[in-house]
Amino acid sequence: MKEYILETKDLEYTYGDGTHALKGVNLKIEKGKKIVVVGVNGSGKSTLFLNLNGVLRATKGEIYFKGEKLEYNKKALMKIREKIGIVFQNPETMLFSSNVFQEVSFGAINLGLDEKIVRSRVEQALKDVHMEDYAEKSIHFLSYGQKKRVSIADIIVMKPELIIFDEPTSSLDPKHSKQVIDIFDSLSKNDITVIVSTHDINFAYSWADYVIVMKDGLIRKEGRPEEVFSDTALMEECYLEKPYILEFFEQLKDKKAIKCKKIPKTKEELYMMI
Repeated sequence: MKEYILETKDLEYTYGDGTHALKGVNLKIEKGKKIVVVGVNGSGKSTLFLNLNGVLRATKGEIYFKGEKLEYNKKALMKIREKIGIVFQNPETMLFSSNVFQEVSFGAINLGLDEKIVRSRVEQALKDVHMEDYAEKSIHFLSYGQKKRVSIADIIVMKPELIIFDEPTSSLDPKHSKQVIDIFDSLSKNDITVIVSTHDINFAYSWADYVIVMKDGLIRKEGRPEEVFSDTALMEECYLEKPYILEFFEQLKDKKAIKCKKIPKTKEELYMMI
């Protein structure tokens, strides 16, 4: 039986200027899965994320974490933000301390933990993002990619059960993008549910267990990557391109160059078929 860690029912959100950003989102997130949310800018992805841990208060509808309805009192919000962490697109918006150790320790200190436990958590979080050698380094002198990893450590130190990443590889070169994706894989292996929004369709296709497509504040389709991205009409409707692996596979199949019916998810799987 599937275990759902997070659920929304008829979730709506309208901004103060009248923008109806979410229009009845019904969503179930399975525990421990790697989830990717795709959609063009303005589709509602970031607004959805900010609603999921109470940064924004839903205009209508309900949010459930592990079966418990999200309430908006101070105690409940502190609890949900400990369990659901968000790493924003721009690390500059998250980092404010003078050095790396102080930065990552801030969240753990706010949990009221003993000093030894705080230090242990910070050291482990920095190891998890491969920044342990930079503990005393000034935030100001870090590269963009290093700042991104510190912002992830900021959330890991809280020991959340679910982490949301909003456009995590934006502005990163391939090397640093891979480092961040490796962190996602490590988190997933530790049974942390990972939700990622991205414009990188090829990454979404090969990495995700489950894909959610949003457009105009609604979920247009969800399911396994092979099912979602094979829907040509959906891709056109939502202004998305097919992953190159899937597109190449379909062309080879149409030309009868391969007979395998199983759809490849990685380039290695595709190479094996050719």
